[in-house]
Amino acid sequence: MKAEDLMNGDWVMLFGQVTEVWMVDASHEDEEGRPIDQLINYLEASEFEPIPLTPEILEKNSFLKVEAIEYPSHSVGISFLYRDTPEGLRIFVQNACVGEPTCTMIKTCKYVHEVQHMIKMCDIERTFVL
Repeated sequence: MKAEDLMNGDWVMLFGQVTEVWMVDASHEDEEGRPIDQLINYLEASEFEPIPLTPEILEKNSFLKVEAIEYPSHSVGISFLYRDTPEGLRIFVQNACVGEPTCTMIKTCKYVHEVQHMIKMCDIERTFVL
């Protein structure tokens, strides 16, 4: 994995065990500006693996399976939807408040940390469980 693809709070695998990221350092560069010595939790980033996303993980985190995701939705509140497509799991995250701008994201995801980023980008406070 690349440290630059992660943020604090992401779930990843380390030596076959699920672990939470609490420190990311992707700031080191060589003479040509390429990142080197990327660290996650003070260990080399290459030691970590992403956690594959499954429908079971999504459902455990209150995502509802749908046949189609329409964009944009005009609902109020937080929506977590997913659709199984040939390309992968299509994720819909929305945070819509009355009288305030909404955040709506749709993306095909392969890994748990990608969904965690969508939730965070929509300013939703949520603990993702595995």
